[in-house]
Amino acid sequence: MHDLYPEVMAIFLRLGEEYGLKGRICRPGFAHEKLLSTSAFSDAFYGDNATEEGFLEILENHSCESLEIMCHPAYVDSELYHGTSYNIPRVEELRILTSPAVKKYIAERGIELIHFAGLGA
Repeated sequence: MHDLYPEVMAIFLRLGEEYGLKGRICRPGFAHEKLLSTSAFSDAFYGDNATEEGFLEILENHSCESLEIMCHPAYVDSELYHGTSYNIPRVEELRILTSPAVKKYIAERGIELIHFAGLGA
């Protein structure tokens, strides 16, 4: 949840508690005892910082239980190409995230990749 608007955040938290939702909290150090979220969030893998070295640095610098790294990997089709200015960089992000070096780093350190359904499991 991009928590730019306190009123929206309050509604999001209330609905999260009521329905057992999992969500993204982008504010460093923010925690809510009844909302399942990762223990940390990084938006550093974007634009000029979306490099293999940058991604590995994010992993290296976070020693938390769970970390969400914002990313936008994609195969770009015509609709995506024309629908956003962040189009070709998505292909590069995909290449980086599936590179042998990144896969090796993750495997060697026993990092478990999960999706939001895996939180709290």
